[in-house]
Amino acid sequence: MIVYQTHNGIFVGVTDADPSPLEENVWLIPDGCVTEPPPALAEGQTAKWEGTHWTIVEPELVVPEAEQEPTYDELAAKVRRSRNIRLKESDWAMLPDAPVDHDLWAAYRQALRDITDQPTFPYTVTWPSVPE
Repeated sequence: MIVYQTHNGIFVGVTDADPSPLEENVWLIPDGCVTEPPPALAEGQTAKWEGTHWTIVEPELVVPEAEQEPTYDELAAKVRRSRNIRLKESDWAMLPDAPVDHDLWAAYRQALRDITDQPTFPYTVTWPSVPE
């Protein structure tokens, strides 16, 4: 299925949606894409998706929106997600029969939990090294 890509509503290109591997006749439409084709455009014009329909925009009226810097909470959530993945990936090392230095792995996992205490969190995080 062909879909039409937008960025901040402005038409930027054409791509394909993939069929759902789980449901028949269901398509996985990428974020920012719509199924309705944009209108035919004269040279210099562009199309803008208004949520339910396309409008034609003259070039001087297209004002790109500034990229928003992530907020403290967004950055903190991203770092915590990454930390949680690292903790989950190291769960096996805490099993009693794991052939590893349990104290070394326990210290690594505690260092992961302590990243939120770093003075530059969440803007800069120093990740602990994975034990070998």
